Formats: sequence, C-alpha cells, structure tokens
Amino acid sequence: MAKFDESDPRWIVQAREDGTNVNQWHWSEKDCSEWSKQRLEQLLGDLTLLNGPATAKTTGLKSVEGDSILNIRKAKLIASYELAIKVQWQGTTAGGQQGSGLIELPYVADENHDEDPEVKVLLPTEDAASQQLKAEILAKGKEGRIQAFTQSAALVQPQPGGTFSWFNGNITGTFQELVPGQRLVMSWRFNSWEEGCLSKVEVELSEPEPGNTVLQLKHTGLPEADKFGHGDVQEQVEQGWRGQIFNRIRAVFGYGV
Repeated sequence: MAKFDESDPRWIVQAREDGTNVNQWHWSEKDCSEWSKQRLEQLLGDLTLLNGPATAKTTGLKSVEGDSILNIRKAKLIASYELAIKVQWQGTTAGGQQGSGLIELPYVADENHDEDPEVKVLLPTEDAASQQLKAEILAKGKEGRIQAFTQSAALVQPQPGGTFSWFNGNITGTFQELVPGQRLVMSWRFNSWEEGCLSKVEVELSEPEPGNTVLQLKHTGLPEADKFGHGDVQEQVEQGWRGQIFNRIRAVFGYGV
C-alpha cells in the first residue's frame, strides 16, 4: 500500500518516450471525414428512387459538409458527427422526359441517430419533368412511412384528386384538399361498405406552442351498416382510428400521447 501523500506506481500511467498510447488508454481523436464521404458514396450513390412507370435513381454525392470524428478512450470507440449531405439524382417520366435534382439531408448527427432524418428533394431547375419526378419521389417516401406503421401494402398520391389505398386495399379514397401542416380532407371508404358509399375525413393541425401539435379529426358520412348488414360501423371506425392508426403511429414513430 502506498504511503500517505504518495501515489501507488501501479496506478500511474507513465508517459512513454515513443508516444505509444498503450491499450488506447488516453483520449485520442481520429478524423473520419474522408472515410465518411467514401462510405456515404457507397450507401447513397446508386439508389433506386422510382422503378416504374417513371424511373429515377441517385447518381452520386454532390457534397458532404461538417465533421466526422472517432473518439477513443480506454479502448472504447465513441463516434461524433454532424453532417449536411446532398445527393444527385436523375430520372425519366412515364412520358420519356428527362429530369434531375438533389436529395438533401440537412442535419445528420450522432445526437439524432435514432430518429428519421429530415429529407428534402431540391430542384436546381424548375422544369416540368423534374417537378413531376419530384412529386413522385415525395409520394413514394410517404408510402414507405405508411407501410411502416400499417405493415401492409399502401398507395399514396398526396395531391388534390390523388388516390390512396391502405391495409392492402381495405381502406381507399381520394385526397380532396391538402394544406401541408394545417389541413387534410379526404373521401374515405372501407371495402366492406356498399359500392359507392363514401365518408368524409377532415384533419386539422395546429401548434399552440413550439413542439406541441394538436390534431383534430372529424369523420362524417358513415353508413348505418356495412354490406353484410353489420350495424356497428361507427364503433369499428372509432376503434380502427385508435388502434390501427394512431396507436401504431405512436409505436413506430413516437408521435402522439
């Protein structure tokens, strides 16, 4: 045992003349920016965005800005990164017109590694073909998010007059009005209803304070019974919204209370 006011040499990490960081004991940093660019090029440089009838794919990184550092302490690896990424894409509409643009991920960082990053589709030139391809790429992304919580095939065309199909076609309808972040109006039906029977869904969004969003749902025009004569349509619809949509969205994405 060491004497009072003396250090036990067994626990002193001596500086080495050769500078070797034995067993990675001391804190050290490694700049991984170039490796990150190469890896992102491999992951994002050749992705299929649309595969028919319109087609589009990424064609390589345009830029990667920010820092990517690997910290090492006591042989533990701690990644630290904060990046802004832009990826180029090209495509062809169903009519054979060529278009191009960028996919931007403005903030990818270790602090939000477990969240879906913000993704933007940018158009350096606002030609008709590029605008059409952008709309289809965005719609495809929304389909993926809907499929994530429904765990089934989905079709979404988020524009006035566009159609949607959820839960393998069990729910279908048409978008009537879309105001991003504010209002959504849809015609809505279940495949168990009589043909031509449509209800109306109105969704209002507001933000009374930063970070808190209030959603108000109004579903009207429900039939008294389905085509099989079951009279519990309203109860089934209420249970569906809560259990099959809102609860699933909360479980998958963390939204809701």
